Amino acid sequence: MLIGKKTCQLAIDTFGEDSQEKMAVEEMGELLAALNHYRRGKCTIEDVRTEIADVLICTEQLACIYGYDDVARQADSKMIRLEERIRHYKETETEL
Repeated sequence: MLIGKKTCQLAIDTFGEDSQEKMAVEEMGELLAALNHYRRGKCTIEDVRTEIADVLICTEQLACIYGYDDVARQADSKMIRLEERIRHYKETETEL
């Protein structure tokens, strides 16, 4: 994870879980819009990077709300699975 549990928990304690969940949904929508706009040449890559950063921060806060360590374990597990899929893909690609 990127920014840390302490700052995320402070944001949740300050603004409340409901507020931070709503903010996460809003930021995810803004990222979706930025990605679509970037594909059509209507915004810059920096705009997309900004929205990605906002979503990363919000997802860290969601992890705090729903169990930071459990979410981190899930992310680790999914990363291992992705690595295995990549390895399998590369192995089958070279067989062709």
